[in-house]
Amino acid sequence: MDRDNNHIDRSRYFRKKLYKMVDDPSTNSIVSWSNNGNSFIIRNESEFCRDVLPRFSHYKEMAPFIRRLGNMGFKKMQSEELEYGSDDFVRGHPEPELSPEAVRARLKELALASRKELCGSKTRRSDV
Repeated sequence: MDRDNNHIDRSRYFRKKLYKMVDDPSTNSIVSWSNNGNSFIIRNESEFCRDVLPRFSHYKEMAPFIRRLGNMGFKKMQSEELEYGSDDFVRGHPEPELSPEAVRARLKELALASRKELCGSKTRRSDV
């Protein structure tokens, strides 16, 4: 149970930092909300990694940051830009409306998906 609570706390912390980063008017030329406010757009990847990420997180490269977004339920939007969204990450609502039960359910989904991946990779190795 403590492990779940720790993950929930880290998830909330990450989302708060992400919200501040996207909502900060001084970074709008690099990262900002989409027009509808239901997603955010990274407008300049190199400046984002160099100037914005280190100010708001421990990430310095895109790949781990994007992996973290995926683990938090964010999806790449169908756009030619680096645009990501989540149902509960919306402009004007800095606190997500996720209950602890919803977070636990998401964690279970991720755990099942990773187990299936591991099982699939073991099967493929033994087939070779």
